[in-house]
Amino acid sequence: MSSDRARTKVYVDGLNLYYGVLRNTRFKWLDLQGFFKRIRPHDDILAIYYFTALVGGTARLRQRAYLDGLASCPLVKIIPGAFKKKVVKCVVEKCSYTGRRTFVRQEEKYTDVQIAIEMLHDAYNGCTDRFVLVTADSDLVPAVRAVKDLCPGSQVTVYLPGSHPRRLRAHELRSVSDKARALPLSCLRHSQLPPIVRLGDGREIHRPRQW
Repeated sequence: MSSDRARTKVYVDGLNLYYGVLRNTRFKWLDLQGFFKRIRPHDDILAIYYFTALVGGTARLRQRAYLDGLASCPLVKIIPGAFKKKVVKCVVEKCSYTGRRTFVRQEEKYTDVQIAIEMLHDAYNGCTDRFVLVTADSDLVPAVRAVKDLCPGSQVTVYLPGSHPRRLRAHELRSVSDKARALPLSCLRHSQLPPIVRLGDGREIHRPRQW
């Protein structure tokens, strides 16, 4: 690999990407390796870390198929998190419902911490020159600051997944990163996994019909 290509690692908040960009599109079968090579053509991409939590219900089968297909990409490393049930109280003051005002919802756990740990590990060990972070979550602001402290000469680029103005503002992430920009959605359609992904063990992973 040419020495003038900056060593780059990519850290993707999977659910942030899904709900911010992919959920209501036909591009859920995203080839992350192809996508980032397309939008970062001058970088030497060493690894793409994909952090996610396994969902429940029928969607779990589709997600499992995607993760199996994605794992066929040599540069992609999947790091799983988890969901935890959380009891939440209704705070709508004008709600007319007189019964129990609490409900249970699923809350994603570990993802922010795992992303931060992976970035700090790579910063401490000098594993990369450029950090590419895909999220709109301000909880990662301290991690970005720490990376900049550990590696003053490194570059942190944040791609904000989504088109909603609120997500794209992300003032805190913009203020601590070297570059911050919207994820280029026009490249999604050109960066899809094959409809049938053939794995090394002979298995075939089919793109879900709903996708």
